[in-house]
Amino acid sequence: TVAGGWAWVSSLPSCTEVHLSLEFLTSSEDGTLLYSGPDNLPPVLGAPNDVVALELRAGHPSLLLDLGAGPASLTLNASYSLADNTWHRLDLIWKDELVEMIVDLCSGGSIDGPLAAPKTSALNASTVPTPSPPIPPDAHTCRGAARLPSGAHMLNAAQPLQVGGLAHPAPA
Repeated sequence: TVAGGWAWVSSLPSCTEVHLSLEFLTSSEDGTLLYSGPDNLPPVLGAPNDVVALELRAGHPSLLLDLGAGPASLTLNASYSLADNTWHRLDLIWKDELVEMIVDLCSGGSIDGPLAAPKTSALNASTVPTPSPPIPPDAHTCRGAARLPSGAHMLNAAQPLQVGGLAHPAPA
């Protein structure tokens, strides 16, 4: 999306097991990547107020997930920022009472894949850039997990999934 832009897509299904993958490119250190939950209107008594909010904060992915039994939050504090204008992949997986977030499949590089320094071929003595395998990051910087409160089973969100920002101010 463009800066300040957002899109609505179909709501996330009510499932007990979810694997959501998102690829994004940004230079903004702070912003909302995905949001599904209450709008800024007062909550309706008895209506589900489940929330999934995936944001970048200072270039680091941050997740708030409430499946109805209370919120769980998860932030990955890597030594690098994902707001580096290269493609990245975020995977969110929740199952049973655990939510997991994985950045770039813990591969150590962006989806674009960095090129190594040029190497000289022995056959034709020409300089050819050869990709080198990325160095995997420490697991604690590319992957994290949090426990969901007991009784949290599935996301009940009838609202559309907002991608790339919010159509309204965030709720309190």
